[in-house]
Amino acid sequence: TITFAPMLVGMAVDFGVHLITRYEEELRHGVHQMLALRKAMVNTGQGIFTGAFTTAGAFFAMSFTDFAGVREMGIITGGGLLVCLIPMMTMLPTLLLTGRQNQLDRHQRTESRSLRERVETFILNHPWRVTIAGLVLSALCLTQVGRVSFDYDLRNMQSKDLPAVVYEKKLMDSTPRSVLFGAVVASNALDAVRLQSQLTNLSTVADVDSIAPLLVQDQAPKLALIEAIGRDVSSLRFPEPAESLPDLVDLGQTLTYLQSYLGQAADAVEVQSQETNLLAQLRSLRTAIGALRSQLTHGDRQRNREKLAAFERVFFDDLRSTFATLQNQDYGSILRVEDLPTSIRNRFVGRTGKLLLQVYPNIDVWIRTNQVAFVQELRSIVPEITGEPVQLLEYTTLLKESYEKAAWYALGAMLILIYFQFRSLLAVALAHLPVALAGIWLVGLMGLFGVPFN
Repeated sequence: TITFAPMLVGMAVDFGVHLITRYEEELRHGVHQMLALRKAMVNTGQGIFTGAFTTAGAFFAMSFTDFAGVREMGIITGGGLLVCLIPMMTMLPTLLLTGRQNQLDRHQRTESRSLRERVETFILNHPWRVTIAGLVLSALCLTQVGRVSFDYDLRNMQSKDLPAVVYEKKLMDSTPRSVLFGAVVASNALDAVRLQSQLTNLSTVADVDSIAPLLVQDQAPKLALIEAIGRDVSSLRFPEPAESLPDLVDLGQTLTYLQSYLGQAADAVEVQSQETNLLAQLRSLRTAIGALRSQLTHGDRQRNREKLAAFERVFFDDLRSTFATLQNQDYGSILRVEDLPTSIRNRFVGRTGKLLLQVYPNIDVWIRTNQVAFVQELRSIVPEITGEPVQLLEYTTLLKESYEKAAWYALGAMLILIYFQFRSLLAVALAHLPVALAGIWLVGLMGLFGVPFN
C-alpha cells in the first residue's frame, strides 16, 4: 500500500495546478489579486471539487471487491484524495496571496507565444482535421486490442537477475518434475496408498511423495537386507582423526597422482565406452582436484592446513555416525510412524495422524494454462486440495476478477457523480469520451509493443 503515496501526489497536485493556473491568468489580465483569487476559488474551484469527489468516489467504489489489496487501495487512495483537497483549498490560497509570484505574473510578457499555445491554437482552428485524425488513430489502435493478453506468471513481476528467480529457473530446467507441488491429505496410510496410485496415473503428474508405502508394504525383505548390512559393517571401526595438521607436500603429491589416474581413466572411458555421463563426472572430478591443488599451493599454507584438518574431523565424524546408524538398526520389528526421523515425521504426518501427499506436476505450473490443467486433474480425484499451484491459481483469479469489478464499480461511481454535477447525459458522455479514447489508444499501443496486463 506504500505505492499509493506517489499516486496521491500525482493526482492531488492537479488541484493546485488548476487553481494556480486560473489565478495567474486573472492576474495577467490586470485583475486585483483578491478578486483573481476569488474567481479562481469560485469558478475553477467548483471543477476542482467535482474532479476530487469523482475520483475519490471511483476509488471508494473499489472497496466493494473481494480482494483485500484492492479494497485497501480504494479506501486509502479515495480518503487520501479528500484529505489532500483540504490544504489545497485552504492553505494554498493563503500562500498565493503572500508570494512574489503576483508581481512576476503582472510583468510577464505576452507577445511571444509558447509552443504549447501554438499547438492549442492549431487544434482549435482545425476541429474536423483533429477529429478525423483522432478517429483514424482510434481505428488503428482497435486493430491491436486483440493482441493484449493477461500475464498470470508471477515470475515475470520479478527482476530477472534476482538469485531466487535465477535458481528457480535452474531447478525447473534440471528436473523433469516441477519444484512446486500440490498437497493432498489422506486420513490413514491405506487411504494414502490408494490416492497415490490414482494420482500417479494422471497425465500432468510426474511423481507423488508419501511415506504411506513404507508403512503398509511387506517389510520382511527390507528387514532381512538391513540385518545383512548390519552384519557386514559391524566390524568396521574408524580411528580418531590425527591431532596434527596435514602435510601439504604429501597431500599435493597424492592429489597429483590421483589427478593423473583420473585423466587416464577418462581417456579409457572415452575410447572404450559410450558412458558419456561417467566421462563427464571423471573430467569434472579431475578439474576439481586441479583447483584444490592450486589453492593449496598459492594460498596461506598454515590456514589451508587448519581448514583441511577441520574438514577431516567433520568428515570422519559424519562417516562414523552413518556407519554407527547402520550397525545399530533395529530389524526385529516393522517400521512405525514413531520410528521416522523427526524432520520427515513433521513434514508428512499431521497431529491428528493424517498423512500428506506431495503431488509434483510434470509441467511448468507457473504458466496459467498448466495451472488450470494440473489443478483440475487433481480435483477430479480429490476435490479439496491445496499447495502452491492451487494457491497461485486461486490468488491470480481472485486478483484479476477483483480489478475487473473495481473498474466497473469505479465507472459506475463516476457516471453517477458527474450526472449529479451537470444534470445532463450529454455532459456525462462528453466527459468520458476523452477517457474512452485514451483507453483505446493505451490498449492499442500495448498490443503493438507486446505489453500485457499482469
